[in-house]
Amino acid sequence: MSKNKPIPPALRQEFMAHMEAHDFDDMPDGAWFATLENAAQQFMDSHKLKGCNNTAAHQYITAAAGEST
Repeated sequence: MSKNKPIPPALRQEFMAHMEAHDFDDMPDGAWFATLENAAQQFMDSHKLKGCNNTAAHQYITAAAGEST
């Protein structure tokens, strides 16, 4: 698992589904990103993953935008 990608490939689909359920893009930007960070931390905690929830949230945003993760 990369330091820049705290979510391993084997959990990517599950992570994406979890994050999509918390992706309320109609919220103000700061609140939206805080919600994504909290959701990422919840997912990481439930799977005993170490890493930065901010980095995981960016990993989700990049994947959701269709960019390579």
